[in-house]
Amino acid sequence: MKILRMVLLWLPLIALAETAPLHPNDFAYGMKLQGDGADALYTFDLPGEVYQHTVRSDLGDMRIFNSNGEVVPYLLQHETVKEEIRHTVMLPFYPLFADEVGVKGETTLRIVPGSQGAVIDLRAQSARDVTNKTISYYIIDASALKQPIRRLTLHWQATNETFISTVVVEQSSDLDHWRPLGSASLAELLYGNEHLQRNEISLAAEQQHYLRISWPMGHHGVTLTEIEAEVAQPGVEAALNWNDATSRTRDGIPGRYDFEVNGHYPVERLQVVLPQDNTMVRVKLSSSADLQSDHWTVRYQGVLYSLLHEGKRLESGELAIAATSDRYWRLEVAQEGGGIGAGAPQLKLGWHPHRAVFVARGSSPFTLAFGSAHAGSEPQDQGLMGWLAAQRSGGEEITMKTAVPQAMQLLGGEQQLVPLPPPLPWKKWLLWAVLVIGVLAMLGMARGLYRQMNRA
Repeated sequence: MKILRMVLLWLPLIALAETAPLHPNDFAYGMKLQGDGADALYTFDLPGEVYQHTVRSDLGDMRIFNSNGEVVPYLLQHETVKEEIRHTVMLPFYPLFADEVGVKGETTLRIVPGSQGAVIDLRAQSARDVTNKTISYYIIDASALKQPIRRLTLHWQATNETFISTVVVEQSSDLDHWRPLGSASLAELLYGNEHLQRNEISLAAEQQHYLRISWPMGHHGVTLTEIEAEVAQPGVEAALNWNDATSRTRDGIPGRYDFEVNGHYPVERLQVVLPQDNTMVRVKLSSSADLQSDHWTVRYQGVLYSLLHEGKRLESGELAIAATSDRYWRLEVAQEGGGIGAGAPQLKLGWHPHRAVFVARGSSPFTLAFGSAHAGSEPQDQGLMGWLAAQRSGGEEITMKTAVPQAMQLLGGEQQLVPLPPPLPWKKWLLWAVLVIGVLAMLGMARGLYRQMNRA
């Protein structure tokens, strides 16, 4: 029974040893992350050394530690298009008046083209003085903008009136024909010392020349003082990083060329450089995570060419593929017409780095640690991922400080890249020991009972 108790005490101790927290020295290499100021969120692009020295193709053997050696939450984003750049501009606007009973007065409209957009001259022809009229519409001149308006922010003259009203937004390219663009609710509410104001109108992402806003608040004596437009320049694709694949020893099969990449890069583009001009061949380009595997995924199948005609070069250019981190590539060239002739082709791989976002929990400096055959893959932080998604879906601007990775340094050394021998199945052995000891204990109890019965 004593042995059984000892075994039961060992089980939780062994479980705790297997789930011991990781430390920076459990990884081969690391980089200090230098940040500007103090903030909750930091972001940076993964350097190429991370792809070269990680053991796992999914970058699972990577962690971010604070100065106390604690792992902090982080996630990786692979966005190939830079976020759109937003800025605000002030727009000119012009009121359209109606008399107090709601009948629109006659208006003379004159448009004069200018370098900063159209100059609009609105002249009321009503016999009554303008002071006796209320504003029913505003016309906004957005013809000088080159990007579509995403949001309008209206600023009006402060009054003691409270109101909630719905305005209708229309757009036109000639100030003659108008079509609906949307609507929004605006409000100015005062209650005691509390003040609630809603003064933004979201618009569809399309080019607008002239806008017309209905203004029911004109009957409350509310007049606009400024109109601020938020415009956005569409995002553009970030610049690609390019790596040359290393040619491997050929196995003697005509038209087959093997290549190897020195890291788990998220490859999205391919470029094959043919050795001779005026070459046109049919090829099949495949990749695999394991050179010895029989499973190769076809990434491209078609025609490649490099032609020189009248002093101009025509090439097949870059090949777009689905992102993959395979390290081994195979180019198979059809041998029709002699294949590619003398020489060997070159393979170039284009990729965008992942963007890391981490929470600056604890004290700095923070360390990016990577390269470990012992660390299990850690999934993305679901809490941070969900929070970022919720903020973006709600239209909130998320500001992050930029962290700059410093030079790579040794942490635990290259021995952390060597897989450990398979661990002994202590749990299985202990469970079997508990079972055997239990059976022996039951046999002992049965034997003792049998002896007592014989004595009687």
